Amino acid sequence: MSAFGTLTGPCPDCGAARADGGYVHAGTCPISTGVDAASDADREWFLAHPGQDQYVRPITWAEAREYDWTIGDGGPTATHVRVLRLGPGLRSRIATHLPGAGS
Repeated sequence: MSAFGTLTGPCPDCGAARADGGYVHAGTCPISTGVDAASDADREWFLAHPGQDQYVRPITWAEAREYDWTIGDGGPTATHVRVLRLGPGLRSRIATHLPGAGS
Protein backbone atom coordinates (compact mmCIF):
# COMPACT_ATOMS: atom_id res chain seq x y z
CA MET A 1 0.00 0.00 0.00
CA SER A 2 1.09 3.55 -0.45
CA ALA A 3 0.33 7.06 0.60
CA PHE A 4 0.96 10.13 -1.43
CA GLY A 5 1.03 13.82 -0.84
CA THR A 6 0.48 16.59 -3.31
CA LEU A 7 2.52 19.66 -3.96
CA THR A 8 1.28 22.68 -2.08
CA GLY A 9 2.84 25.55 -4.03
CA PRO A 10 2.22 26.75 -7.55
CA CYS A 11 2.87 24.47 -10.51
CA PRO A 12 6.60 24.65 -11.24
CA ASP A 13 5.96 24.74 -15.00
CA CYS A 14 2.93 26.94 -15.68
CA GLY A 15 2.61 28.73 -12.32
CA ALA A 16 -0.98 27.58 -11.71
CA ALA A 17 -2.11 27.89 -8.10
CA ARG A 18 -3.71 24.99 -6.23
CA ALA A 19 -7.46 25.28 -5.82
CA ASP A 20 -10.03 22.79 -4.52
CA GLY A 21 -7.41 20.08 -4.01
CA GLY A 22 -5.81 20.31 -7.43
CA TYR A 23 -4.38 22.50 -10.13
CA VAL A 24 -6.03 24.15 -13.09
CA HIS A 25 -3.00 24.12 -15.37
CA ALA A 26 -2.44 26.15 -18.50
CA GLY A 27 -3.43 24.12 -21.55
CA THR A 28 0.18 23.85 -22.66
CA CYS A 29 1.63 22.91 -19.26
CA PRO A 30 3.89 19.84 -19.70
CA ILE A 31 2.83 18.45 -16.32
CA SER A 32 -0.87 18.64 -17.21
CA THR A 33 -0.45 17.25 -20.71
CA GLY A 34 1.83 14.49 -19.35
CA VAL A 35 -0.66 13.40 -16.68
CA ASP A 36 -3.42 13.41 -19.30
CA ALA A 37 -1.25 11.30 -21.63
CA ALA A 38 -0.60 8.77 -18.84
CA SER A 39 -4.32 8.53 -18.14
CA ASP A 40 -5.05 8.09 -21.85
CA ALA A 41 -2.40 5.35 -22.08
CA ASP A 42 -3.93 3.56 -19.08
CA ARG A 43 -7.36 3.66 -20.71
CA GLU A 44 -5.90 2.26 -23.95
CA TRP A 45 -4.07 -0.48 -22.03
CA PHE A 46 -7.31 -1.69 -20.46
CA LEU A 47 -9.10 -1.57 -23.82
CA ALA A 48 -6.35 -3.80 -25.25
CA HIS A 49 -6.46 -6.13 -22.20
CA PRO A 50 -10.18 -6.51 -21.37
CA GLY A 51 -9.66 -9.47 -19.01
CA GLN A 52 -7.25 -7.61 -16.74
CA ASP A 53 -8.24 -5.49 -13.75
CA GLN A 54 -4.79 -4.07 -12.90
CA TYR A 55 -1.25 -3.57 -14.13
CA VAL A 56 1.99 -1.96 -12.99
CA ARG A 57 3.97 0.54 -15.06
CA PRO A 58 6.79 2.99 -14.41
CA ILE A 59 5.71 6.34 -13.01
CA THR A 60 5.82 9.12 -15.58
CA TRP A 61 7.80 12.31 -15.11
CA ALA A 62 4.57 14.32 -15.10
CA GLU A 63 2.90 12.15 -12.42
CA ALA A 64 5.99 12.42 -10.23
CA ARG A 65 5.85 16.23 -10.51
CA GLU A 66 2.06 16.56 -10.13
CA TYR A 67 1.57 14.25 -7.16
CA ASP A 68 4.97 14.22 -5.43
CA TRP A 69 4.33 10.56 -4.60
CA THR A 70 6.26 9.01 -1.72
CA ILE A 71 5.61 5.70 -0.03
CA GLY A 72 4.48 5.99 3.56
CA ASP A 73 5.60 8.72 5.90
CA GLY A 74 9.06 9.78 4.74
CA GLY A 75 9.53 6.65 2.66
CA PRO A 76 11.12 6.27 -0.76
CA THR A 77 9.95 8.06 -3.85
CA ALA A 78 7.53 6.11 -6.01
CA THR A 79 9.07 4.36 -9.01
CA HIS A 80 5.95 2.69 -10.41
CA VAL A 81 2.19 3.06 -10.51
CA ARG A 82 -0.30 0.23 -9.98
CA VAL A 83 -3.31 1.07 -12.14
CA LEU A 84 -6.59 -0.54 -11.09
CA ARG A 85 -9.74 -0.78 -13.19
CA LEU A 86 -12.62 0.06 -10.85
CA GLY A 87 -15.37 -0.01 -13.45
CA PRO A 88 -16.11 1.10 -17.00
CA GLY A 89 -14.03 4.23 -17.61
CA LEU A 90 -13.02 4.43 -13.93
CA ARG A 91 -9.44 3.79 -12.82
CA SER A 92 -7.34 4.37 -9.73
CA ARG A 93 -3.59 4.86 -9.61
CA ILE A 94 -1.54 3.82 -6.56
CA ALA A 95 2.09 4.79 -6.19
CA THR A 96 4.57 2.04 -5.37
CA HIS A 97 8.31 1.66 -5.02
CA LEU A 98 9.99 -1.37 -6.56
CA PRO A 99 13.40 -2.04 -5.01
CA GLY A 100 16.23 -1.59 -7.46
CA ALA A 101 14.06 0.48 -9.80
CA GLY A 102 15.33 3.89 -8.76
CA SER A 103 15.36 6.19 -5.78
